[in-house]
Amino acid sequence: MVITAHPSFPYKTFAEVVRFAKTQPGVVTFGTIGSGSLAAHLAMAMITGSAKVEMTHIPYKGGGPA
Repeated sequence: MVITAHPSFPYKTFAEVVRFAKTQPGVVTFGTIGSGSLAAHLAMAMITGSAKVEMTHIPYKGGGPA
């Protein structure tokens, strides 16, 4: 699994993103190749659940659009 962000994104590590997301529930978004995809959506659901943080899922219709 790879997590990427635009270079202008102010946070450089995933831990920094999680810390920010805890202060702003639902503001941080993440895109995946579709709802229910194992390597993306469900993995992020597990990560956000274990970190006790709320992020907004943006499902795309496949890998190309994502």
